[in-house]
Amino acid sequence: MKTKSRRAFLNNLTALASLPLLQNSLSESIGKFPISCNTYNWYTFYSRDGKNWGENWNECIAEFAKTGLKAFEPSLTSVEEANKIWTALKVRGISMPSVYVNSVLHKKDEA
Repeated sequence: MKTKSRRAFLNNLTALASLPLLQNSLSESIGKFPISCNTYNWYTFYSRDGKNWGENWNECIAEFAKTGLKAFEPSLTSVEEANKIWTALKVRGISMPSVYVNSVLHKKDEA
């Protein structure tokens, strides 16, 4: 069995003593930056069940809310869609801190 030096032991002890501070910091950050889920998984789940994710945003977001996640990252294709999603999210107290808008960078007129 390998033994540790006294210096290594004291360094580890110091690190362990700082864990409560780190835990408090992480708890504060989680409140400010909740874990989000994007839409890719949901398209997959719905397709597997023969349904269309996004067909009815109120129903889709109601399903999403059951996960307990408090933030959602949609893939947007229009302002109208964004408004429908935002309305459904607000009803359930879910934030939208980011969005995925896809990008077409290989076609100059669409980029």
